[in-house]
Amino acid sequence: MKFFQQLLIAPAALGLLAPIAATANEVNLDVDSADLTAGQFSDYETSTKVTGKVTFNVGALNTDDDITVGTQMGDKLTSGYVSTFNVNTSFTGEDRLYARIKTGNMASTPWENTAYGTHLQAANNAGNALQVDKLWYEFPVGDEFKVWFGPRIEGYYMLASSPSIYKPVLKSHALGGNGAVYGSSTSPGFGAAWIQQTDSPSDFRWAVSSNYHVRSGDNSTNGILTDETNGKWLSKVEYGSPRMQVSLAYARHHCGNATGADGGCYDWAGYTSSDAADQLTGNAAGIGLRAYWKPEETGLMPSVQFGFDRMNIDDAGNAGDAEETTLWMTGLTWKDAFQDGNRLAAAIASPTTASERQGGADDGSKSGLTWEIYYDYQINDGVTLTPSIYGATDRMDGNANGHDDYIGALVQTTFKF
Repeated sequence: MKFFQQLLIAPAALGLLAPIAATANEVNLDVDSADLTAGQFSDYETSTKVTGKVTFNVGALNTDDDITVGTQMGDKLTSGYVSTFNVNTSFTGEDRLYARIKTGNMASTPWENTAYGTHLQAANNAGNALQVDKLWYEFPVGDEFKVWFGPRIEGYYMLASSPSIYKPVLKSHALGGNGAVYGSSTSPGFGAAWIQQTDSPSDFRWAVSSNYHVRSGDNSTNGILTDETNGKWLSKVEYGSPRMQVSLAYARHHCGNATGADGGCYDWAGYTSSDAADQLTGNAAGIGLRAYWKPEETGLMPSVQFGFDRMNIDDAGNAGDAEETTLWMTGLTWKDAFQDGNRLAAAIASPTTASERQGGADDGSKSGLTWEIYYDYQINDGVTLTPSIYGATDRMDGNANGHDDYIGALVQTTFKF
């Protein structure tokens, strides 16, 4: 009962922010359109634009027996925040140097923990210290090609378009299912995309993307494109328009340093069995199918997102380690729900799970599901209030504690400027 009493307190407390937030538009910082002249590149003035976002989180997580998720016990009301500052600089009017500065204080909460799928899309564990979270440069080549490279980037940023239109609360529901195909870590990388030119941006078109990033690329002991590196190639072929799309992706993990200081060959977000993915000793390859559709007009019919992954591991090591994994995800979004500018959304997924294991052992979590429901209430152009509930069944099965289910509730207040 204590858990649900606390959940009643959170929305009420956040509701007190509404009158304050409603006056936010009276304070005009004009950061969004601040052009700072910084020199010359050819005959174009260098332009820099800065935008920002701050998210407050208040909520709690209830597990079967108050087990520890990270260092934060369930059934306790907790608060946290994330601040993000985006710096975009162009030297030609068509290129972009992008830097994302980020900080937060969620290290001691379930919302920054990836083990059981409670990690939020808006989470950060920087310990209140400002950090360069992303840093890359992108530019066009002719009318149909685009190139990216940088020291802090992830593979899914180097695609012609995103594989998903669903906006998640839990990170495991991102990208149409955040797993072995699209899931990645911030690291050095490069990539390119070909995008078919059409008469109108709304026309159907083809696009092909391919990129490489390496988890230990900033380590001179391992280097880039070496046998000691934990690298990943990601390629995507897509056909569609902004309203609907079907795509097929191929991912190849090179796990040469799977047992090294980098902690394994990528943390496949949402892996549910007791045999963690970083115990894998061989390379891996997988395919990811994604599809989405939006109705022409908002109403009772929602936008639909679907995702499916299958990954095969070349050389599973110990008995019980995964030889094959699968994932699926479905998300629904009702735009302008109940009021223009608001959003109602829900998702359900079976996170990355071992469909086959070394020695034929069963994965006790293969029937597990995660889900979320949330509502975006737009107070004004700069402030959004998002109450949500989320949970899982059979998510923790197989660990030493033997606990299966959890349910959480959260209220997020997002300020954009």
